[in-house]
Amino acid sequence: MIIALDLDGTIYDEGIGLYPSARKVFSLLKDHRVYIITDRVETREHVSRRINHLIKPDYILTPVFISRTIVSKYKTFYAIANKEFISVLSQYSKFSEKAEVVFVGFTRKLTFKSLTCAFHNLINGADFYVTSLDKAYLSNNELVPGTGYIVASLEYISGKKPNVLGKPSPNYLNYIFKRESIKSKDVVVIGDNPETDGKIAKNKGVDYLHVDKHNILDKIKHYLKK
Repeated sequence: MIIALDLDGTIYDEGIGLYPSARKVFSLLKDHRVYIITDRVETREHVSRRINHLIKPDYILTPVFISRTIVSKYKTFYAIANKEFISVLSQYSKFSEKAEVVFVGFTRKLTFKSLTCAFHNLINGADFYVTSLDKAYLSNNELVPGTGYIVASLEYISGKKPNVLGKPSPNYLNYIFKRESIKSKDVVVIGDNPETDGKIAKNKGVDYLHVDKHNILDKIKHYLKK
């Protein structure tokens, strides 16, 4: 069986680190192929370090990884995102304030200037890609604004709908299906957010196991007995 396992809110919290149950989760799933599917705007190697290398980068999927083949189709790009994402995009295209495509990822350093620049590109015909539509995520056991607040602003003022790189688009599962040559019945998505984890599972016709940090072990045990 292939397990597509969410990260934040499921086995990890940005402010706390790995939940106490995380290692037991991987132990329960040791006989199955596990992929981490996360909308963190980070490289696969970065995510692997965050979780103490419990899983190899090759089995971690992030919007940064998905974006590489997309941005390479364009000569220029503009991005509202962290330095890590912009650095990766810059390996495949040229950053420009007048660009053919706009990328949006999570950042705590949004400015009016960057929002205006992205807006001008979009109304002048640039394509629009975003890492996720997350309204909020857990940090230190507290919900904080996610990438969705930036995306919603740009969508509202430009009238342009974004293409989503991460969940709930099928990109992660499409990659897994192609790589593993499997059928829908062989895959289950495990995560805490029905709006993202649940929808990616539904969109691809695979099982979804809705969990939180308190019940994840019991729910996985019960599911594996089926």
